[in-house]
Amino acid sequence: VNMIPNLQVIIIGEGEERKNLSWLAKRMELDRIIWFVGRQEYVRKWLNGFDVYIAINEETKLFDLEMILEAMLCRLPVIGFSGRGIEDLVKEKETGFILPGADADALAQMLINLEQDYIYRSNIGKRAEKMVADDFSRQKQIDSIKSIIDNL
Repeated sequence: VNMIPNLQVIIIGEGEERKNLSWLAKRMELDRIIWFVGRQEYVRKWLNGFDVYIAINEETKLFDLEMILEAMLCRLPVIGFSGRGIEDLVKEKETGFILPGADADALAQMLINLEQDYIYRSNIGKRAEKMVADDFSRQKQIDSIKSIIDNL
């Protein structure tokens, strides 16, 4: 909080830990910077205002991968943790960062570094957007499906 004075943490989604996390944020007097906004129908409007996207789910589901791709399309560097199944999307120092385990200190340091270096953060975001646009284009998906059908 001292290193990033305008820090805001926005947590999108519903989960079984929401109530506990909200209580913990209040108890730690962090409720002025942490916002729990619940499930959102139009997530992109939120993402467009973010500087970084953090993928924190312990078990990555299809929806989580979709959110990571959306974040990347919004030119956001993605930070995630190893062993969660996002390593194929999040390329270390290219489209984001993979931290070992759920290391809060490493995450805090990464956020500070990205906040202090706008150009670096912006370049990572641009590469993330390009990777999604190139690798997940409509034509590329159609070609992949055709290839699968042709090989049946």
